[in-house]
Amino acid sequence: TIFSPIRISIACASGHVYPRGVYCTHMKAIQNRLRRVRGQIESVENALQGEKTCSEILPQMLAVKGSVDSLIQAYVEESIEGCMKEHDTEYMQKLIKLLIAKL
Repeated sequence: TIFSPIRISIACASGHVYPRGVYCTHMKAIQNRLRRVRGQIESVENALQGEKTCSEILPQMLAVKGSVDSLIQAYVEESIEGCMKEHDTEYMQKLIKLLIAKL
């Protein structure tokens, strides 16, 4: 496959690392979404290698896109929530500027 195993840290988007076993509010769900996206991409890769048709591959690719968009949204929400809890206004301002620049 095109992916090597990824180590998933237990750090929130804000950069704060929590002790092992303690996760940000939704970090476990975000990690699960990441694993599902990886599986979807591997499925697309297998379809391409198996010479499937465009009408079979394109819906899979669109599903990957939707999953990645959803993953990004969940990660940003977690990051904002963490910043609000920790009152990390400097990081929050950087995140907001990044989001505005990408919209």
